[in-house]
Amino acid sequence: MIYRCHFKMISTLFIASLLASKTTAFITPRQHSPSSLQRTDQIQKEIITRATFSSSRLNAAVVDEQVTSTTEAQSDSQNIFGVVSDAVTGLLFSLLHAFDDCGIEDSSKNLRVLWVRALLNYRGQIKDDIAETFLPPTTRGLVTSDGGAALLNPILKFAEWIQARTEFIDESLDSFLSSPVCTDAGTGKALECNVVLFGAGYDTRALRYRHEHEGKINFIEVDLPSVVEGKSKLYEKFQREQDKDWDLEGRGSKLVPFDLNNCGGSSPVSLIDTLRDQGELKENIPTFLVWEAVLFYVNEDAVRNIMSELFAFAKKGGNGDGSRAETLLCFTGKSQAISNKVDVYIYIYIFFYMFYITCPHVFDFFKRFIKTICRRTVYKRGKNFFL
Repeated sequence: MIYRCHFKMISTLFIASLLASKTTAFITPRQHSPSSLQRTDQIQKEIITRATFSSSRLNAAVVDEQVTSTTEAQSDSQNIFGVVSDAVTGLLFSLLHAFDDCGIEDSSKNLRVLWVRALLNYRGQIKDDIAETFLPPTTRGLVTSDGGAALLNPILKFAEWIQARTEFIDESLDSFLSSPVCTDAGTGKALECNVVLFGAGYDTRALRYRHEHEGKINFIEVDLPSVVEGKSKLYEKFQREQDKDWDLEGRGSKLVPFDLNNCGGSSPVSLIDTLRDQGELKENIPTFLVWEAVLFYVNEDAVRNIMSELFAFAKKGGNGDGSRAETLLCFTGKSQAISNKVDVYIYIYIFFYMFYITCPHVFDFFKRFIKTICRRTVYKRGKNFFL
C-alpha cells in the first residue's frame, strides 16, 4: 500500500511537470505524411521552420512569420506558475535520478523531454529505443512498464509536440542522407557528411543513427558544459552496456561544451569557429544543422549573430568551394505570444488532474455537489424552474 501510494504521488508530479512545461505542438510541412499533418494541424501554438540552402540558391519554407524573444529569452518561466513548476519538477527529477551514477542535470527541461520520449517509444508512437537506456534503472519503470505507462496515459495528447518534432527532424535527416550529395547516385555508396545538433540536451539521435549511412555521419552536439559532461558519461555507459563493439572514440559524437548566449554581448564568440575548433567540423561536405526547440532560450542579440553566421555559412564559399559543400538548416521552435494565451488553461487542467488522482474520493464528492447544484436549477426560455 505504501509503495502504491508513493508510486501514485511520483506519477502525479511527473504528469504535472510534463503538462506544465509548455505543452505546445508543431505544425509540419510534410507533404508525404497526411496523418501527421492532420494530427498536428489541430494545435496552433508551435512553429517549425525548415529552410534548405545550397551553394547557389536559397529555398526557405517558413511555417510561422515570427518567433518572438525577449532580452533575457527565458521563454517559458516568466510567470509565477512557471517558477513554481520548475521548482516542483526540479525536486521530482532529483528524486527520480537520486541513484543515477551518471550525474546528469536538468537543463531547459531536457530531462522532461527524455522521459517523454521513453514513454512515447514504449507506447509505439515514436522509434527511440535508446531513450530508456539513459534513464536510471531504478526508476525507468515509471515510463517503461504497463502500470506506470497507464498512469501517464493522460499526458500523451499533450506530448504530441515532442512526437511531431521528433518525426519531423528524423524524416528531414533521412531525406538529407538519401540525397545525391550524401549518397552516390551511381553506386549507392554513402558519402561523408556532417550533422550538428544545437542545444542537443539528452537527444538520442546520434546513437540511433550510429550504424546508419555506413557509419559516415560526423555528429557534433552543442550544449551547456554541465549537460555535455553528463552526456559523455551516458555515452560511455551505453557503449559499455549496450554496444561494446561500437567505436565511441573514433565514431562517437563530438561533444562541444558551449553556451549559445556567448554568441552575443560585448565580446561575441563565433559559433562556426567554435564548431571547427572544438567539434572538428569538416568543410566541403554536406552539413545538416539542427535547432530543436532551443533558440527561444537564447538572448536576442546572440540569436541575431547566430543567424548572420548561419546565412554566411550557407552561402557559396561559407562551407567550402567543393561541389558537395551543401548546407541544410532545420529549425523547430515556438511562438511565445500564442502559447502564453493558453497558460492559464493548462495550469487549471493540471490542478484538477492532480486533485483527481491524489484525492479521488474528495473529487467525486465535489463533482456530485456541482451536479446537484446544476440539477436544482433548469434554465428554460429565460425562466428558472426549481426541481
